[in-house]
Amino acid sequence: MLAIRRFLLAAAAIVQLQATTPTEAVELRLLSIGAARPFLEQQIIPEFEKSSGHRVTAWWGPPNLIQSKLFQGEPVDVIFSGQSLWDEWVAAGKTGQGVEIARTGIGVGIRKGAPKPDLKDAETTRKFLLSVGSLAGLGFNTGTVGDRVLRVFQRVGITEQMLPKYRSYASGALAMQAVAKGEAEVALSVMPDVAHHSKDVDYGGAFPAEIQEYTIVSAAVATASSHPDVAKAFLDFVIRSARPERLREKWLYPLQEN
Repeated sequence: MLAIRRFLLAAAAIVQLQATTPTEAVELRLLSIGAARPFLEQQIIPEFEKSSGHRVTAWWGPPNLIQSKLFQGEPVDVIFSGQSLWDEWVAAGKTGQGVEIARTGIGVGIRKGAPKPDLKDAETTRKFLLSVGSLAGLGFNTGTVGDRVLRVFQRVGITEQMLPKYRSYASGALAMQAVAKGEAEVALSVMPDVAHHSKDVDYGGAFPAEIQEYTIVSAAVATASSHPDVAKAFLDFVIRSARPERLREKWLYPLQEN
C-alpha cells in the first residue's frame, strides 16, 4: 500500500508540473493588409510577444496577394484583411469568417512639402483629383482599396478622366514610394498606409465622409494553422486591445463611429 501511495503522489506531482509549466514558445506567421500594419507592428505584436513569450513573424500586403499565398499553401496562422475576399477563403476552407476589428478610409499621400489639398466635400475633392497630373494606387477589381478608389471616381463622375493618369502598384507601400520617387504626384490608399510612410510622403487628408469608402479590417485564425491555440490567443489579445483610443492612434476607427 505504501508503494502504491508513493506512486500516486509521484504521478500527481508530474501532472501538477505539466499544468504549471508554460507553453513552449512558438512562432506565429501573420499575413496582413497594410491598413493594420501600424496597429499590429507598433502596438500589438511587441506587447503580445513580451507577455506570452511567443514570436510573431508578419508579412504585409494587399488582399489579392494574401489570397495567392493562402492558395499556394504557404504556412500561416493568423490573417488580417479586408472583407472583399473572405467568402472565397471560407468556401475554400482556408479560414473561418473574419472577426471585424476596425475600419479605415481612403487617404491621400502627397509629395513632401506640397500644399495640402482641399478635401472638405465631394466637389472640392473632385476638382483636386482632376487637377492632378498622375496618381498612384492599387489595381482595380483586385479585392483591394483600389476597388474603393474606382467607386469614388465613378460616384463623382470622373472615371474617364482619371483612368489615363492612374498608375497601379502591387501595394500601398509601393504607391507611396512612387510619389517619393517622383513617379506620381499623389498616392491613394488606406489612411494607415499613408501615415506609416510619413518619412517618404506627407499626409494630404482623407476623402470626405459623403464619398468615403471604408475598408473593414477583419481577422481570423487560418484553418491550416500549426499553432491554433496560440493563434486564437493572439486574436483574443488583439480584440481586447482594440480600444477606440488605441485604434485612433494608428489611423483605425471603431466600426460604428462616424
